[in-house]
Amino acid sequence: MIRHERMVLKVLIIKLRYIGDTLTLLPVLRAIKQNKPEARVSLMIYKGTEGILAYQKGIAEIILLDRREMKQRSLFKRFSYDLKTLREVYKKKFDWVIDLTSSDRSGFISWATRSRLRIGAPLGNPLERFAYHRLIEADPQKTHILDYQLASLKEFGLAVQEPDTTIFIPEEITKKIDEQWILTNNSKPLVIIHPGARKPRRQWREEHFAQIADRLKAKYNARIFLIGGPGEESILDRVEGQMAQKPEAQTTSLPLIEVAALLNRAQLFIGNDTATGHIAAGVGTPHIILFGPTFPHLWAPKGAKGISIFKSPDCCGCRQASCLQKDNPCMDWIGVEDVWEAVGELL
Repeated sequence: MIRHERMVLKVLIIKLRYIGDTLTLLPVLRAIKQNKPEARVSLMIYKGTEGILAYQKGIAEIILLDRREMKQRSLFKRFSYDLKTLREVYKKKFDWVIDLTSSDRSGFISWATRSRLRIGAPLGNPLERFAYHRLIEADPQKTHILDYQLASLKEFGLAVQEPDTTIFIPEEITKKIDEQWILTNNSKPLVIIHPGARKPRRQWREEHFAQIADRLKAKYNARIFLIGGPGEESILDRVEGQMAQKPEAQTTSLPLIEVAALLNRAQLFIGNDTATGHIAAGVGTPHIILFGPTFPHLWAPKGAKGISIFKSPDCCGCRQASCLQKDNPCMDWIGVEDVWEAVGELL
């Protein structure tokens, strides 16, 4: 009797962006597994963005690309690194490739897989004709990032469900956070504030965060945790320095999965348009996200009750390298009362 081994569908999802952008591929992963439970789904992301994804179920493999290797070495070494990457993806024999990056580098990687069906975001140059068999048929200027990326699955004939942004947290991580920060058996509401952002143009004024923190303590007797990423210590120090009472905690050193566990214990998260807001939504925490240079209808977190505060400046959608207006007003147009009103709706 001859046995025929069942062919396993091998899928590669490419998302070479920052942490918040990378988290948005989770609904695509979940939708593929819902339609094709037997599929072996691999992710290709930048090294340093895997802190949440490494703990999520349904991922067969995470391929990490090192940005330093690609950008900081000699031309020969960069070429050697890129060539090694192209050889590796070719050897893996992927059946499907979904490139959600929209860059020439990811386009070349998609092409190098030589997979039988490759879908990608438009590149706007001739490379896209070789890199992909089809392009995502949705308008990225009008479609939320999650819905835009899920539209790629229609090209494979897969049913598209509502985005599943849930972030899984291992029990041992939750236990560690509870013990470290004494989060159990405390009746005071926990409010986590992240006043930083990857780009300064996205940051609300530090004194405004301090005023909101003071009000939360005065009205709700809230415990205030100030959090940030590496390099944001001075931002947290300045916010704390302007608070009438010190926060209960301040940290910039937690691994991303522990940030998720901490947010999962909070009654409210307040922050700028950053990855932290998407993590809060993914663990089901009510959130207030402040938008200025970016559109909330494209980037607002999904997955929990939240409020996006946005004053819709005419120049919204800028590249954020410099401001066209005097004194960077798009974040300043958001007032303390705007945020406080949102607090009242969620807390």
